[in-house]
Amino acid sequence: MNRIILVQHCQSQHHLDRDRYFPDSDNGLTELGRAQAEAVANRVADLTQGAQVRLFSSDMTRARETAEIVAAEIHCKPSFQPELREWSDPNILEHKTRPEWSDAQALTRETSSDWTGRLPKEHLFDWRPYDTHETWREFLARISAFMDPLANELDEETLPVLVLHGGSLSNVVVWWLGLPLDSLPDRYCFGGRPGNISILKTNRHGNPVIDRLNDTAHLDALGNGV
Repeated sequence: MNRIILVQHCQSQHHLDRDRYFPDSDNGLTELGRAQAEAVANRVADLTQGAQVRLFSSDMTRARETAEIVAAEIHCKPSFQPELREWSDPNILEHKTRPEWSDAQALTRETSSDWTGRLPKEHLFDWRPYDTHETWREFLARISAFMDPLANELDEETLPVLVLHGGSLSNVVVWWLGLPLDSLPDRYCFGGRPGNISILKTNRHGNPVIDRLNDTAHLDALGNGV
């Protein structure tokens, strides 16, 4: 595997109202998001022309809907993977009740500013918003546990396209470069805008590099969302 195309899901409902909790089933693409996904699909088709493509996606609704639009354009069946979900509580998508989630979110907002503002930087990666939520370090381990066998499974002729989230995209980049997590200045170091396309590749020496990061030129006619 010497090249990976990463697609961040397009604009979804939570981009329009960040203070509201959206269960996964309610957090699909907006009208703009679907138009963005069509533009993404056309660009991915150009980038993958003539290649043997494998399409993988987070199974969360906003990523799934983006991937389905891409899949229709490139004629490739997507494989939906829970391992590619956003930083989250791995035990839930929408089973937590709204009061429970609201309480957890309030606690997160109250403690995150204290955590990020008063404690040493390295603790950012070990912060657990509430008891069953994963830390960022565990999040990276989850992403790596998916990417390691994928890298071993795919030959150099196969081009993987991954549709994911800002956090999972960032951690795929960290995995690709082999960066020590504690060397990073913050979480979401490589996260981008909705509908962006990033490309990872190996250079002529066989070393992993970022060829393109957070490219949204294909969205210029539509607007990038938020």
